[in-house]
Amino acid sequence: MAYITQTNIENVYGSENVAEWSNAANDGTGVNTSRITLSIAYAESYVEDRFRDGPYAIPFSGTNGVPPVLTDWCARIAGAWLYRTRPPHSREQDRMADILEGIENEMDSYIGGGRKMAATLSGTGPTVPIVVFPGQPFGIGSFGVNQ
Repeated sequence: MAYITQTNIENVYGSENVAEWSNAANDGTGVNTSRITLSIAYAESYVEDRFRDGPYAIPFSGTNGVPPVLTDWCARIAGAWLYRTRPPHSREQDRMADILEGIENEMDSYIGGGRKMAATLSGTGPTVPIVVFPGQPFGIGSFGVNQ
């Protein structure tokens, strides 16, 4: 399922930057849509893999389309991929590392339940706290938890 388009990346980083970063040869020939498509596929797969077996159903679907936070993550990751996969002389690698670290921290807060995404949940789980003691003869399915 597609969560973002080239326009979403351009809205975050600017169309001139996306055009420049998409050109791996750095020869000024313009936008390389194949690399932009690869960056989108990478970003969407990365986010899905990060949430796989977590609280949300994959592929993501929201009550009102794609959740905005998901669009933002994918666009920022795709732009960072374009930027970082250029030749070694590309500038400010650490700038993208900071952006990616921030995304990881945000995702952790959603995976851990501290924040809630407007997306379909992966299944039903317990609605009350459950205590499992070491050596307890019950499997995880005994408590209504999907794994």
